[in-house]
Amino acid sequence: MVVSKALVAKIDRPIGIVSFQTAKDSNNVLNSWATNLEKLLDLVEKRCHQKHKETMVHKAALKV
Repeated sequence: MVVSKALVAKIDRPIGIVSFQTAKDSNNVLNSWATNLEKLLDLVEKRCHQKHKETMVHKAALKV
């Protein structure tokens, strides 16, 4: 089944484990990566906004 590409096999030689998975469609893999990347960029954007807000609050506190 691996030779006919119906399944994908991953071999971890040091541990001695062979994992079998169904073959994935390349479009599904790319869509999954795009979704994960979008989530990551959203988190980075939120963190940058929080950091900027925190900086502005501390600058305002120093001026008073």
